Amino acid sequence: MPLCVSSDKPMRRTHCVDCATKSGCPLGQLPEALVAQVLPHVTECSFRRGQVLQRQGEEAGVLRVIKSGSALMYRDGAGRAGRAGVPVAIAAAGQVTGASRLVGFPNPLTVVAMADTRTCELDVASLERLGVMDDPAFRRPLGEAVFRTLSILADWARVTRLPGVRNQLAAALVAIGAQQKSERIRLPGQVVLAELLGVTRESVARAMGALENDGLITRVGRTYCELHLPQLKTLTARA
Repeated sequence: MPLCVSSDKPMRRTHCVDCATKSGCPLGQLPEALVAQVLPHVTECSFRRGQVLQRQGEEAGVLRVIKSGSALMYRDGAGRAGRAGVPVAIAAAGQVTGASRLVGFPNPLTVVAMADTRTCELDVASLERLGVMDDPAFRRPLGEAVFRTLSILADWARVTRLPGVRNQLAAALVAIGAQQKSERIRLPGQVVLAELLGVTRESVARAMGALENDGLITRVGRTYCELHLPQLKTLTARA
């Protein structure tokens, strides 16, 4: 189970003002009057690696905004609840799980924490009692978050269509940099990258070495990587 901070100590507006994900977070885009209604019903939660934020096929009982960390999005083609399926993309700070509840549909994806991940959680039943679920001022930023997720899914679909593992990995690193909003990124494990690209871990390791030898990336320890974006984007544009 995730570790959640009890909401008996209501969150203050400063939580949103100081939040690093404010610019891409639906809560940070709400009008002041709506924030005053919603924040007392927000709970901060922490997920460890491997814990599930959302299951495909289930009806969402909460809306979760990812504050920090990252998660893998899985799609099971048969649409069976409780199965992880195939990894299709990475979710990062600012993305929302459970948003399909806004339009009365079950979760289309399973989302699993890929590293320690913190979220802000809004109980759907509480939001319905407040009458904000149908408020356009509340739905608009949630709709924008859904659009960003669709764009990310489209980006990752393009990544897997590029010819050659080197080109695919280069495009994947550019996509991760865009999500993390940084040219120095925290790398997923090679096994995760291999699953996303549909190749072997050894192929990812060789492609990573080739990108580094060509001066397109610089490894910073085992976890981080400096992206040389102009060169990477030129490579993927030609692919």
